Amino acid sequence: MASLNNIAENIAFSIGEQFNSTLKESIKNSIIDYRALLIKQDLQRNALSYTDYLQEINIEFELVDYQGRPMLKSKQKVARPLKQTTNGRINYNFVGSKDRRTIYTFSTLQEFEYLAHLPLQKNIFYYTAINDEILLLNNLKPCKLVVEEVIADPRNIEDCNSDVLPDDLPFSLPADMIADIKKIVRREYQAPSKDGEEINIDKDDRN
Repeated sequence: MASLNNIAENIAFSIGEQFNSTLKESIKNSIIDYRALLIKQDLQRNALSYTDYLQEINIEFELVDYQGRPMLKSKQKVARPLKQTTNGRINYNFVGSKDRRTIYTFSTLQEFEYLAHLPLQKNIFYYTAINDEILLLNNLKPCKLVVEEVIADPRNIEDCNSDVLPDDLPFSLPADMIADIKKIVRREYQAPSKDGEEINIDKDDRN
């Protein structure tokens, strides 16, 4: 699967600007913007298609003092999820162990103070998300977990199990949508579209 760098290089080459590094960075910004727009349009038509865009990130947690209490906090910032109307108040699709046997349930810190006093809570794990970091509630043993989400900007991925730069990671999009984005971005540098105008792809735009 192509990476963000691959797609940007391909577009720059197609318009004769393969050696223009400044332009290629601008192209990457356009690719990310159109990716988000097309995904949102697709989800509006078919909410179940979100599975086409899910990505996994490995997150490592460490024990810290948070507001006067011990708590596990993610060592790295977690890439923001693309806002979806179907996921309620939190847009992570999954937080838990790699083998999927341990699942964390979303809670706010305020809610957890109440939940902690309910019966049978010792084996139930919760998490909350604050300022692009994840805090684990009801667990104090340092660990690694998997976060699964539709990522708003894949350039913000920090995966503790990978040393591959985000721009070189496989771009989580169906091949036909990558082709659509290439065509749209090529056209943008010839005749920019109007702000806010919905992008419609003609059949002959797919290549």
